[in-house]
Formats: sequence, structure tokens, C-alpha cells
Amino acid sequence: MGRLALSGALFVLLATCTQADERPFWGVISAAVFTLAASTDALDGYLARKWGVVTTFGRVMDPFCDKVLVLGGFILVAAAPYSPASGVAPWMVVLMLSRELFVTSLRAVAESIGHPFPADRVGKYKMVIQSIALGVSILAGTRDDSNHFIVGISKWLVIVAVIATVASAYPYVRRGWTLLFYRASPLP
Repeated sequence: MGRLALSGALFVLLATCTQADERPFWGVISAAVFTLAASTDALDGYLARKWGVVTTFGRVMDPFCDKVLVLGGFILVAAAPYSPASGVAPWMVVLMLSRELFVTSLRAVAESIGHPFPADRVGKYKMVIQSIALGVSILAGTRDDSNHFIVGISKWLVIVAVIATVASAYPYVRRGWTLLFYRASPLP
């Protein structure tokens, strides 16, 4: 739940940081808030496994909070005044959002017929790649100088994040296809 609160703080920072002369300062603050929020993902997963408190609530809320944080951040940096320096174009966000909605729907169907469908390693790697790309794109989008080296780095990282996001759907599709069409009981 702390990640949701930090996500809200990040969104407020990004939405209110519109003055060109203030953007570099608030960009660093926003990137720091994002980094703190993203790091809670690794921490809560580690603690839940260590203490043996993996719950259904956590299995649902953890990916939800991830999606709110990452997709919300990408949506905001794809818009003015951050784009195009951020490297995030609206079509990229649409692809990432489509993947997330599809995999979430697939997981919901599988779980509704009694088959646990947890996140796998590929999904976790995708989250790390997205987080790195978003953190850098926040910094790049707040730069006044479009020739700054971080702007170029951001554009490449965002492309890698989009490719990783779309490609990471494959294991879920494969697992879901097998589960729903070959092993699952017929839906009523």
C-alpha cells in the first residue's frame, strides 16, 4: 500500500512540475520518489517470502501497484511537457498497457477456474527493465537541453522496455493457452 501512496506522490510531482526552470530540480525529486516506490516491490516480495506471509491479497495487490506505478509514470512522461525528450511516445504506452491488461485478464480467468497463475521470472525482469527506463525517462523529460546525453539514453531504454514488455507476454500466453485449452475444466 506504501507503493500506491508513493505512486500518488510521483503523479502529483510530475503533473505539477510544469515550469521549465523548475523541471530539472523536480525531475530529480520525482526520479528519487519513483526509485523509492519501485524498490518497495523487491523489498515486500523478499519479506513476504522470508516471513512466509504470501497471501492472496498480496498476489493481487503487488502486480496492481506495479502497474499503477509504472504505467501511470509512463503515461505522464509521454505527455507534454516531458515528451519528446523523455523518449516515451503515446503508442509505446498503449502497447505496454495492452500487454498488462491482456496478461491480467488471462491470470484472472485462470484463477477463477481454480488454477493459480502467479507472476513468473520474465514478468519480474520486465518490471526491472521498465523501472530503469522510466526512471531515466523522468530525468530526460525534465531536461531543458534536448541534446543532453541522458535524452539519447532514455530513448534507447524506452525502446528496450517496450520490446521486453511485449515479449514478456509470450510465456503467459503459452502457459494460459495450455492451461485453459488442454488442462482446464470446461467453463459453464
